[in-house]
Amino acid sequence: MKNKNSSERETRIKKQLISTGVYIALAAAVVGITSNSVKNILGGTDGYEIPEIDQTENDIVLPSLDEKDDNPDYTLPSQTEHEYPGSIVSETPGNVSAEVTEPVTDNNSAVSGEPDDVQEEVIPTPDAGQNQPQTPDFDSPDPPSVRVKPADGYVSREFSKDELLYTPTMNDFRTHDGIDITGDIGSPVLAFASGIITDIYNDALMGTTVVIKHSGGLVSSYSNLSETLPQGIEVGAVVEVGSTIGGIGETAIIESAEVPHVHFELYKDEVCVNPEEYLS
Repeated sequence: MKNKNSSERETRIKKQLISTGVYIALAAAVVGITSNSVKNILGGTDGYEIPEIDQTENDIVLPSLDEKDDNPDYTLPSQTEHEYPGSIVSETPGNVSAEVTEPVTDNNSAVSGEPDDVQEEVIPTPDAGQNQPQTPDFDSPDPPSVRVKPADGYVSREFSKDELLYTPTMNDFRTHDGIDITGDIGSPVLAFASGIITDIYNDALMGTTVVIKHSGGLVSSYSNLSETLPQGIEVGAVVEVGSTIGGIGETAIIESAEVPHVHFELYKDEVCVNPEEYLS
């Protein structure tokens, strides 16, 4: 029994040894094949060689300017196809900067087309009201120094504030607040003194009437004027002493039976006064 078991054990050991040997042989074979392949690649076996790069074959050698000028058919190498055909070649010399800089200006200074040292001539503006006609001060307490008779005729009817006088047209007696100065129909009626026209109206009894304010508190009134007045005779107009303000007319119904005349009244501080006292 003992011998039988020993024999079986020896058989198993032999089998194991054979198997191990096979594995070792296979591993050695693989290592050998791999080593030979690497050796062939690195060592150039079987005629395989790693090519060497010759950089001189791809270098671009540009010909000289003379060569290009002598050869009209000359073309650049194929590498020029990568250049930009529309590129701009600057003509600026190498030692000159082509950088564009904006001019430095002072934002506070005005830009003009004239030199800085030339000053514009300034024409002085006249003061307001200079060389303009001045309206006389008719509110002055001083009476006008120059006065004229409104018409050239005689006084046909005198001033009568308190005494009653006969009136041919009305055929009665009544007061007379002014004087009547005769003249031809249409003859000029003159401004008693310089003043400003304050009123123009058609009175129902005294006809066409013009009122003028003067200095010294004086106001003159001219009635029985013609219906048509000279141009410029209007309310607000300033008239000079002796200027024509109208003509003798026949518009005063209450005095129509009398000779042609201008009915002239004068007021001092709104109280009627005798005009002849200021005409002498």
